[in-house]
Amino acid sequence: MDQKRVGKFIADLRREKNLTQEQLAEILGVNNRSVSRWENGHCMPDLSLLEIIAEELSVSILELLEGRRMKEESATDVTDSMNLILEWANREKKIKAKRVACCFGAGLLCFLLVCLQNRFLLLSYTLGEAGGCFTAKALFALGMIFEMAGFYTNGHDKMLTQKEMEVLLIRKGRAMMKTANEMMQFAGKYQKANPKQYKTVFMEVEKSLEKEEHVLFAALGDSYTRNELPMMWHVVLAVTEKRLIIGGDRMKGMIMVSYMNESVPLCDIISVSSVTAIMGAALILKTEKDELKIEEKNVKIASDIAKEIKKLMCRE
Repeated sequence: MDQKRVGKFIADLRREKNLTQEQLAEILGVNNRSVSRWENGHCMPDLSLLEIIAEELSVSILELLEGRRMKEESATDVTDSMNLILEWANREKKIKAKRVACCFGAGLLCFLLVCLQNRFLLLSYTLGEAGGCFTAKALFALGMIFEMAGFYTNGHDKMLTQKEMEVLLIRKGRAMMKTANEMMQFAGKYQKANPKQYKTVFMEVEKSLEKEEHVLFAALGDSYTRNELPMMWHVVLAVTEKRLIIGGDRMKGMIMVSYMNESVPLCDIISVSSVTAIMGAALILKTEKDELKIEEKNVKIASDIAKEIKKLMCRE
């Protein structure tokens, strides 16, 4: 994906429509400096704007990202890629909205406690007069920090990087990953985690891949059991064209940690589901002989992973 080529394509299409940068910016609800930066190749449009830009300039989203007009048969091969990118953009929007709500909510709670202290000396009853005054000042400062963080988060969009978009655009709406870095980057969209704990496991998965084998989907988990027997911790899932790879670490002796992985042919998996567990949620995969359980942090993550695996198995 060439940003300068995309920018030149946008500029050419805008001129074909006899639009100025100011007019296009007004239609899109952005300022003309943004349009200028796109056309100069300094940055890419926000993913949330791709659909309206493509519609306004009478091209497909794929053509817009490719920076050229394409034959119909070429475009249809990767239509699902566009849907996948937009789906991930919506995911980022939801994450951003949640963070903004948390920041503003925490700030308002701090201000509410300060008001209650000023009006009813609520904090002074429990912390004493000096403690109440000090706590009220600290809460006011903390509230300001939360509110500023909320405004900052609301004003800065977290976009997919050019590398992430390229990974998603490689073939027919599915990532085609080979390296541990790509798998870690992909999995981080579903669940944030300490890279140190999972990177080594993904490196072991990378080593196990055959020459022409690619990972189509990757995710993280907390622990893995087979028929209720604990197998691994810091678990990673990697789905290729023909198998599911489960990797993780386990104790070797008292202090040594070893990394391992095992695989299950996709054709051997009978069912995939998500259930509520004691410590959060779990992804359940059943074969004729075994029940594989991967612990996840919550039901939403487990459900999303199950849904993606079903799609790849063509069982949904």
